[in-house]
Amino acid sequence: MRRTLIERFVAAAVFLYALVLYGLTIAPTVSFWDCGEFIASIYGLEVMHPPGAPFYVLVARLFSMLAPSRELVALAVNWVSALSSAVTVLLTFLIIVRLIRYWQPPADQRTWTDDFIALAGGVVGACTFAVTDSFWFNAVEAEVYAMSMLFTALVVWLGLRWSEQAAAEVATLRRGGTLSALSANRYLVLIAYLFGLAIGVHLLSLLALFFVALLVFFTEFERPEWTPAQRWLRIFGALVVSSIIFLIIYPGIIQELPDWAGKSGDPLLFGLVVLALVVGGVYYTHRRRKPAANLAMLCLAMILLGYSSYALIIIRSSVDPPIDLNDPETPHAFVSYLKREQYGETPLLRGATYNNQTGQIDQSRQVLFPRRWSPDPSHLRVYAQYDSDLDFFLRYQLGHMYIRYFLWNFVGKASDVQDAPAITGFLPGEKDLYFFQTPSERASRNVYYALPLLLGLLGMAFHFNHDWRRALSVLVLFLVTGVGIIIYLNQTPLQPRERDYSYVGSFFAFSLWVGIGAAGLLEIVRDRLKETLRRPLLWGAAVVIFAAVPLHMLLQNYDDHDRSGRYVARDYAWNLLMSLDDNAIVFTNGDNDTYPLWYLQEVEGVRQDVRVANLSLLNTSWYIKQLKHQWARKSAPLPISLSDAQIDRLSVVAWEPREIELPVRLNPATDYERLGITPEDSSRVMRPMRWRLEGRPYTRNLHLLYAADIARARHAPHQRRARLGAPHLLCRHSQSRRPARPAELLPARRSGLPCGAHPPQRDARPHRALDHAGAAPALPVHQPGQPGCLLRRKHPPHGGQLPEHLCPHRHTTGPTGTGRRRRGAARHNHGARAAGDDPGRPPLLLLPGPGLPAGGRTREGRGHLEGGRTARALHVAHGPLPA
Repeated sequence: MRRTLIERFVAAAVFLYALVLYGLTIAPTVSFWDCGEFIASIYGLEVMHPPGAPFYVLVARLFSMLAPSRELVALAVNWVSALSSAVTVLLTFLIIVRLIRYWQPPADQRTWTDDFIALAGGVVGACTFAVTDSFWFNAVEAEVYAMSMLFTALVVWLGLRWSEQAAAEVATLRRGGTLSALSANRYLVLIAYLFGLAIGVHLLSLLALFFVALLVFFTEFERPEWTPAQRWLRIFGALVVSSIIFLIIYPGIIQELPDWAGKSGDPLLFGLVVLALVVGGVYYTHRRRKPAANLAMLCLAMILLGYSSYALIIIRSSVDPPIDLNDPETPHAFVSYLKREQYGETPLLRGATYNNQTGQIDQSRQVLFPRRWSPDPSHLRVYAQYDSDLDFFLRYQLGHMYIRYFLWNFVGKASDVQDAPAITGFLPGEKDLYFFQTPSERASRNVYYALPLLLGLLGMAFHFNHDWRRALSVLVLFLVTGVGIIIYLNQTPLQPRERDYSYVGSFFAFSLWVGIGAAGLLEIVRDRLKETLRRPLLWGAAVVIFAAVPLHMLLQNYDDHDRSGRYVARDYAWNLLMSLDDNAIVFTNGDNDTYPLWYLQEVEGVRQDVRVANLSLLNTSWYIKQLKHQWARKSAPLPISLSDAQIDRLSVVAWEPREIELPVRLNPATDYERLGITPEDSSRVMRPMRWRLEGRPYTRNLHLLYAADIARARHAPHQRRARLGAPHLLCRHSQSRRPARPAELLPARRSGLPCGAHPPQRDARPHRALDHAGAAPALPVHQPGQPGCLLRRKHPPHGGQLPEHLCPHRHTTGPTGTGRRRRGAARHNHGARAAGDDPGRPPLLLLPGPGLPAGGRTREGRGHLEGGRTARALHVAHGPLPA
């Protein structure tokens, strides 16, 4: 009893340590990237980007209801991640202790040193995982990864609990090998239910299935009389069976079952039939005394029960909330939502790949394991730097996109700049990688001298030496949550942000070995000491190990993981919304300039009259229809002239590069003073504006236009102004009964105005609006019945330098073309600089180029975010495109 009490006390201390740590460093409000979308969707039970996270939304909604004011809703939702992460750290401690006790003597034979070593190893491993770079980053913001990691740790812990009790029952009852009717099997049923719930958070948790499968094999099916060859052959068979079970769950239950329901013609009747079959199967196998089949049917029923949280998606989408991504209210749309079809398809085992001879994707030849598959021109330039698909996989996908992140967490990190390498802290040349001039720059350099890595490797060796079965199970978990994800994602180069958050499950598995390594060192110390010196020296060794690894990592990581004073995302959104006219339309590019606006509008109720139009989502027909037909709080539907049939027909067209000319008419006597243009600046206004519109390169001979690039200006009988200021397009949307049509999307084929990009600077003068003619006779575009395109400028007119107030702002790039910016600074999207119209002329709208897509697959460019990940601005790479 005393031992159990001490273990519970230490476990509680570990939990409180993690909870206090995350409470001190938690973000007080919304952060950049997906956090604003999550919080807004949680508060109004709305539909976030595919494939959704309905169970996370429901749990976080309960937390949001505890907030005393709307301003504290974001903090309440952030606490879901903090609490989930603290519980995960607690479970990590319990798992390490159980793994260590597998090779220790039975409880009635253990000494105090055995208990001390197990508890000390658990504390070191759990506290190390608590302060790893990626896990800590997820723990203090509103994201799904913290809760997903909680499900993973909970499944691992329950699997070990089942293994212990099942082994005791098998030894006592002398039966096993057929998943017989053991009372311990209730843990497997609970694990199945957790898998079903985890589907409604993130699919990463399902990868713990392979860990549980090996535990079941070693506990129920392994026989001592097997030869090593027979044993390893059957282990391989167990992994194959677990892979089949995984495929039954995903994509079988998750994607194919709703697809079959939609194709049946009556989804409700189909669901009732499936429910009857499952319930009947449970009843039949129970009555016929078939324990293995009954266990399988119970687990299937629990998975379906947990998966039922996805009913929230269809139910809420059917009421057309302001955030209704993909509009998944029909079976077909719901299946498309689950399959993430808007992100495009990625080849996995077979497909076309890059040809080093031609410099293009060879569509005529299918290869195994294609890694260089993207036809994007920017990706092709990167592919040319690698000799083969295997070379690209090993050096970029595995080396750069996983091993580098792994070393970040257990060796050290040079900086928080995009593509920063791992550093040890003692190798020559590492201090010269970056110039650290400010406190925040110095804080981004974290070095652990590779001590966590060495301790984890020692723990892995120690684990395999003492208990190779559980060590193999942990190894499989480590590989499938690391290398397995790399193989499945098949990532393209030039990622918009660091992706280390995806591999936290792998870092969790390695942290188990860090704790076991600490226990191994303490066992070595104990075995080499006399009885009289064991107690003080064991305590001293434990303190040294704790100080050298988790405490040192805490001190290194605290400053750059402390978000307690970061309000930049909310302030950015507030400043932008409050600067707009009543009933304005603001065109945004991607995650970091869209989601904070959604948060303020949906949660805090700020400027709900403003309509946010995301240019990346304008590549999809469902989003254009939502803008056309649906109210968004106090913002009326937009007057888009396209019919629904025309919107559905938006598709890809080739673009022939051509010279574009647009006259600029300014009256010095009246316009200069009104617009704030000084006489010395008047010479910088181009008359007329000329440029060559190239379109966006897709292949060497093919250029494309995108739906998000297109807007149409129609003649209106009254005056309106389109004001354009960095970093967004701002235009007034008239709510009068007059036929006001400020912006209309249509299948355009030709040209329009260039769009500059100029992030705001402290010493820059305020942006001024310039009046332009809305339609020039010289343009072959704006004829009656012909559409007009508004696209990003590709080249200055005649190859010359654009005036400051019209030319794009050029950012400095690194050797590989990646932007060199830092965490903590807001990412500003590209915006237009000038536009307006004279009385009686059509309004002319300048659209910024594509940026970080809100739910779209991404391409290349530059950009930034707040709070921990540098990014590149992106080009949207999914259709449909303009007709």
